[in-house]
Amino acid sequence: SAFSWSPDGRSLTFIMDNSVVLCDVASGVVSRLTEKTVSPPLPDAVVFSPDGQHIAYMREVDDFTQIFVTETEGELM
Repeated sequence: SAFSWSPDGRSLTFIMDNSVVLCDVASGVVSRLTEKTVSPPLPDAVVFSPDGQHIAYMREVDDFTQIFVTETEGELM
């Protein structure tokens, strides 16, 4: 799975356990940002917005690749 650094360098986002997660670099705490699904988000396309408030990712839905956006706040894992 590919990962993306936040603009401020304090966190990483990547695909884990069939969902998009955010990892705080200093503490190692991982937060789930999207629900766990049967079909995982595509691992090579997870990116922060320039302001670090959102993360864009792609997922296959009905045989089409769709782009989604989630906020950078989630539940702890």
